[in-house]
Amino acid sequence: MDAQTDHTRALPLKLHRAVLGVSQYVIQAKSGVFQSRISLIENGLAQPKEKEVAAISKALGLQPNYIAWPTMRRPIDTQEKAA
Repeated sequence: MDAQTDHTRALPLKLHRAVLGVSQYVIQAKSGVFQSRISLIENGLAQPKEKEVAAISKALGLQPNYIAWPTMRRPIDTQEKAA
């Protein structure tokens, strides 16, 4: 298995930020990706575009495959009927 497909070392973006002591605003300044978009990506509410993956990875000094990019999850339906 090569480095491109080996995700056993991949850690979530939020964890990388914490370990490196980097805020979403610092990533925004270095990558050009808005802080609000970074927050949505970290919380699985937006799927990162290829350009965003490259920019955020570069801002953190990491290869994109070392970051476990979250899969998009559905927002909570606040209109659900009470049982």
